[in-house]
Amino acid sequence: MSRWSGSSVRSLVLLVLLVAGCGGGGPTQAFVGARLIDGTGAPPVENATILVRGGRIIAVGPSSAIPAPRGAEVIDLAGRTIIPGMINAHGHVGDTKG
Repeated sequence: MSRWSGSSVRSLVLLVLLVAGCGGGGPTQAFVGARLIDGTGAPPVENATILVRGGRIIAVGPSSAIPAPRGAEVIDLAGRTIIPGMINAHGHVGDTKG
């Protein structure tokens, strides 16, 4: 049983599609099987799919609701967790050699 309500998944997918509508085309990549923590406080999506085209996210949600399109490059991320927006903003560039 999914911990995500149908309306919250639809809202998230709609938002991503609206934002992605500004992007160009290109090959589609389907990142499948990962646990997705979206940062909203909602429970993680287990076995999620994230579709990316032209460097932009075009859809995201449970794999049962977001199948990989025909011809997409499928990247299996089973056993991994994705947390979009997390970056390492702390670094010591001057302390490296080479």
